[in-house]
Amino acid sequence: TTSKRENRIDLCYWGSEVTLKMISKILNKKIYVVVASTGLETSSFQVFYPAQSNRNGETYMTVKEKNFSIGVPEDWIQDIQAGVRGENLQLKEKVRQLQAQLALASL
Repeated sequence: TTSKRENRIDLCYWGSEVTLKMISKILNKKIYVVVASTGLETSSFQVFYPAQSNRNGETYMTVKEKNFSIGVPEDWIQDIQAGVRGENLQLKEKVRQLQAQLALASL
């Protein structure tokens, strides 16, 4: 799509897979979804996550989708926990780097 100011997303698409994929791509973050239109007992679970695609020697940002079993959230929850652990490790490393820079600056 173009990025003209007058462009918009119709209300009927908000919360759809299209907008969730766009949000994941824009934020460069995983988006976790519970689809429970008929109740939690029959709910399904999804993750939309940023990825890269290579075509004709060019690299493009894209979004992939992973679906989990209906009514069985355990794998979906494990995916969330693994993502949080990964983000925490990245944050800790950034803090260590900042502390090292501050220590050098104070010399």
